[in-house]
Amino acid sequence: MKFSYAAYVILMTSFFAGSSCQHNGSAGGQQQEEQPEQNTISRLKAEIRSYPDSLPLRMQLAARLRRQGELRPALRQTDTILQKDSLNPALHLFKGELLLELKDTTAGILAYETAYRIEPASETPFSLAYLYAVTGNSKALELSDTLIARMSRQNPKGDPYYIKGIYHLQKGNQPEALRSFNQSINIDHTFMESYTEKGRLLFNQKNYRDALKVFQLAATVSNSYPDAYYWQGKCLEEMGEKTTAANQYKKAIGLDPDYKAAREALQKLAD
Repeated sequence: MKFSYAAYVILMTSFFAGSSCQHNGSAGGQQQEEQPEQNTISRLKAEIRSYPDSLPLRMQLAARLRRQGELRPALRQTDTILQKDSLNPALHLFKGELLLELKDTTAGILAYETAYRIEPASETPFSLAYLYAVTGNSKALELSDTLIARMSRQNPKGDPYYIKGIYHLQKGNQPEALRSFNQSINIDHTFMESYTEKGRLLFNQKNYRDALKVFQLAATVSNSYPDAYYWQGKCLEEMGEKTTAANQYKKAIGLDPDYKAAREALQKLAD
């Protein structure tokens, strides 16, 4: 989803990437050829042993460790950086993402809350509200209402209503969830996640025809959105239109060759 600061952190580490050469007399200003990731990690660790106070080096290492799936070492590096740079909201968000990947949702939310306290006028509250919503925390509604109150009439967003919908789904309140997703779509007709959740809700209610209409509209709004075709296929399959369903699964795979669920659904129809 769109509620992530990972891109910002990656930009930070990209900016820092050139700074490590100032600690390495043999490097100078010359560009070095790309090294295998593990060699780069080993080099960064060696440089950090020589320059333990270099936050840019540690941030580079944390990012690379994360890409390699070494989440706990990445978390240790991030905690070390935060000891020196505790008011950097992007670092707290990076830590939060690591914790979420480690399935420590409670600690991840705490990290996002810290980032929000440091910089409330940012995109952070959207991420935090979403985390509250998927965990069924009623703070999702309170924070979403705050975001709605902040929105200008010239630039409304569908996000807070989408978040409310996710919360209501978690709590089993389907009518309120449906109302929230409709509000999100009415404000931003390109908000594809709201189409998906609305359609899935109707699908799970076995209201396949109305669900199909939602996903057909989603495909009209964005003909490059693979989920719209996959879910059309699901609806059509339930309605007994297997040939048309297979065509929709193929469209989803054409847009996303790695769409495992679509491939499995297509294979199931062929068996």
